[in-house]
Amino acid sequence: MSYHLKPNEPIDQEVKRIAREQVNKSIAELTDTDLDKHEKVHQFRKRCKKIRGLLRLVRPAIGDTYQVENRWFRDKASEFSEIRDAEVLLETSQSLRKHAHKEVPSTYFHQIDALLRERQSVVMDEHEGRLTTTLIKLSDELRSARERIEDWVLEETSFSAIQGGFKKTYQRGCHMLQDVLEDGSDEVWHEWRKRTKYHGYHLRLLRNLWKPVINARRDEIDELGELLGDDHDLAVFEQTLHKYHKQFSNTKIIEKITCLCQKRRSQLQQRAIPLGTLIYAEKPKHICRRLKIYWEVVSKPET
Repeated sequence: MSYHLKPNEPIDQEVKRIAREQVNKSIAELTDTDLDKHEKVHQFRKRCKKIRGLLRLVRPAIGDTYQVENRWFRDKASEFSEIRDAEVLLETSQSLRKHAHKEVPSTYFHQIDALLRERQSVVMDEHEGRLTTTLIKLSDELRSARERIEDWVLEETSFSAIQGGFKKTYQRGCHMLQDVLEDGSDEVWHEWRKRTKYHGYHLRLLRNLWKPVINARRDEIDELGELLGDDHDLAVFEQTLHKYHKQFSNTKIIEKITCLCQKRRSQLQQRAIPLGTLIYAEKPKHICRRLKIYWEVVSKPET
């Protein structure tokens, strides 16, 4: 079993199956003695995002359950956001260094990495003492969440159960692209990234409708998601440096790194916009109509 719907099976049972599988995998990872605690946290956050993507796909059909469950998985994942954010900042610094060439002295990055490692150490010290206990407790909470899944009820059946959620997410992606073109603020770019991420989850869930076509589209979405993700990480990285600017004796460090960040972000954004324009070119009602035809063809019983 995996993260995709089977059109020839009852949609409500499929939604429960996928959610249950993600929870089971998360419990297994949290109790796996071969995984270190930070890998467990990383995997748990990924599982939560997948479940939230699934819930968003059936949002209109699942009613009030969406708000309850989406909030629960969102809040549980956010408990570990500080840990993950500290890791991403270091990863972003190392990635940015590859694009520095001779524009920024390597000693500047040494100082930045030292600051980020110190910050990561503080975060880890704050969480380390209770992290093991928290992960054990989380396993028990996931078992309760798994029991709740059995009570999920979808008010619609077949493609109608997912059409509203798919259309709304795709439509928001279209709107956010226009906002990016008109506004271009960090917040707008981040929102577009989130909508694109959810659209990617929905394509993964629906890939059985026509694998070659949907997988090709998903590859493009994944590429766009990486571009937007790298752009967001750089925005947070830059904000963090300005927050701690007083800890650098040489003001040129901030100036040089800021210029490099902005240059790299410009490159990423210039690649993201044309790709996103292609991905979101189709009108929401048209892409839904096309997917519905795929669904009806694939879900027909064989004669």
